Amino acid sequence: MAPLELELLDLTNGFREENGLAALRWHKGLAGVARRHAVLVAEGRAPFSHSGAPERFASCGTRCINVAENLARSDGFDRKDLPSAAVAGWCGSEGHRRNLLGPFDCCGIGWAAADSGAIFVTQLLALVGEPADSW
Repeated sequence: MAPLELELLDLTNGFREENGLAALRWHKGLAGVARRHAVLVAEGRAPFSHSGAPERFASCGTRCINVAENLARSDGFDRKDLPSAAVAGWCGSEGHRRNLLGPFDCCGIGWAAADSGAIFVTQLLALVGEPADSW
């Protein structure tokens, strides 16, 4: 897990814990899918949108019972400031906040930088139907 991904997960879990919810566990399969999506967006080969989210979850290799996706882009933030700006933005948006506080037990996050310097983040949240040791 990259430092930026770890910080995003820690901030997400801090917000969940402030709201009385359990922390999310890292899911390698979801993280791989999230990274691939972020790279495609950064390369201009996929739109910066939730279009295709069901297919992304289906490709993670794990049975997901409940899912949600949050996206972010740097829009002028330095890389070091992006995790806090992204999570603050998600917390301030009704739909993204609902995702952060949803009935999930795991998370995968990926990011990529475009040639322009913009950074794109994909966060996939899920409730999975199998034990954590199989992730």
